[in-house]
Amino acid sequence: MAVAAAVVVAVIGWLVWPTAPVPSPTIVAAPEPAAVAPAAVAPAPTPEPTVAAAPEPVAPAPPSFDTVRVEPDGSTQVAGRAEAGAAVSILVDGTEIATAAANGQGSFAALFDLAPSAAPRLLTLLMTLADGTKVASLDSVALAPLAAPAVAAEPAPAATVAASEPAAQPAPEPAPEPAAPTALLLTDSGAQVLQSGDVAAGPVGTVSIDAISYDAAGAVQLAGRGQAGASLRLYLDNAELASVTVAEGGTWAVTLPEVAPGLYTLRADQMDSSGKVTSRFETPFKRESLEALAAVTAPAPAPAAAEPAPV
Repeated sequence: MAVAAAVVVAVIGWLVWPTAPVPSPTIVAAPEPAAVAPAAVAPAPTPEPTVAAAPEPVAPAPPSFDTVRVEPDGSTQVAGRAEAGAAVSILVDGTEIATAAANGQGSFAALFDLAPSAAPRLLTLLMTLADGTKVASLDSVALAPLAAPAVAAEPAPAATVAASEPAAQPAPEPAPEPAAPTALLLTDSGAQVLQSGDVAAGPVGTVSIDAISYDAAGAVQLAGRGQAGASLRLYLDNAELASVTVAEGGTWAVTLPEVAPGLYTLRADQMDSSGKVTSRFETPFKRESLEALAAVTAPAPAPAAAEPAPV
């Protein structure tokens, strides 16, 4: 009994007797992490401004021929194209014979007189721009010889007759009609007839040279028209060079043997079956050198690649 009573007293005492408060654990705040300075970033390089390359100046187009007309008396008209406002000189064998001014559309025309000449001549153009730059034509015009005006033959003196009989006056012989010279435009690809003289007005079957060109090897090629079946002989400065027969369609073509560079008179004689010349055509002809032909037919160099702009 005594033990039970002691236990009851101990329990009551524990419930009633105040107990010492249990201290709360002290919570220490964790130190805030130190601020980390951001790493220094190198500034991006400022790109240099891209400067557009100045366009290269465009070379002016050389002057060119459109029309060349030469009358039998030497009266000549030359028309063509050049830079607007440019002065154009017309040269004969390198010597200035006339000048003209190109209008606002680039057209020019000149009238002048050509003196007679027994040799073929070469017309070229020289353009002078406002700043004094001179540009020569790439093409030229070859002119056939121009004959001097024919003079009518003097009548033969009449025989002495009696005074009572009037002397018969013989009619003066008419002067032969002069012929206009052939004009041939010479380009890097061959030749083109600008003026055929009197041949263009001739009857069908009259021989003519319509084209002069070069093959891939630089050999001279001729083509023209004539009487079907007729034989042709071709001459350079009166030296026989080749022969050909006109085809049934009235056309002919031939490749000439080797011809040295130079300016010649090219002649075609058409003959009948007996060998008689029935028609003749003459024209000046300029044989270009192989080096000159290679220079004008070489492809233009490819433009250089542009340098990349710096980043």
